[in-house]
Amino acid sequence: MIKIQKISTAFILLVAVAGIISCNEDNVEPFEGIGDVYTTKRIIHDEPQYAQSYFAYGTQPMSMAKVSTPDGDEIQLTATDAIENTWAKSADLFDYSPDFPMEGDYLFTVLHEDVPHEFSDKVTFIDLDFSEITLTEMIDGVLTVEWSAGPDSQGHSIRLLSPTGDLAFISSFVLEQNTKLVIGENMGAENWADGYPNVGEDYTLELHSFAFESTAANQDRIDLHIEEIAISEETVTWE
Repeated sequence: MIKIQKISTAFILLVAVAGIISCNEDNVEPFEGIGDVYTTKRIIHDEPQYAQSYFAYGTQPMSMAKVSTPDGDEIQLTATDAIENTWAKSADLFDYSPDFPMEGDYLFTVLHEDVPHEFSDKVTFIDLDFSEITLTEMIDGVLTVEWSAGPDSQGHSIRLLSPTGDLAFISSFVLEQNTKLVIGENMGAENWADGYPNVGEDYTLELHSFAFESTAANQDRIDLHIEEIAISEETVTWE
């Protein structure tokens, strides 16, 4: 069974570091890998637009990773960590388009110790609805966020982006039955990317709604089997 650690997606849009769970050096397990393609949806120029992100995760370092799309295009991935267990191409803003993403089988090819390995991910498009942010309330440096979940959402995560667009805060995964999060200094240091927010500055609040692949419930880590993410946004002033 593959045992791979991934620190929250993302999204999304911002590459998350991933790595293997350490194993006994005297009992090296065979190389295994997983490929994940997911679609991100957000409003750009007043209309929903879509982009895809590609991740290859391995139980041991890889020296190359690429993915072939159902129509034959080839996309080179880049290592996201120093030990090269995760390779990715995350969606940038210029990748977004009003066109629906391509469904079908995406074939990943990776090299481990100069030996090629292949694995695939089947993409099914559901056009995940946005979850609606219903409340943002700031009192004494504590931000309360509430939302109404979209009908197909299976969980959420919240991010704050600084005025320069850098990641300032990322929450842990919020289970689908929960629709409220309180953000303050009580959050662990690992949630804050660059210290506590500056009073008086405007931050972009992103609510990420997740849908997972139909087989994800049978896997050790559902966060390695994301199907789609829909991102709702609102501006908040830190007080």
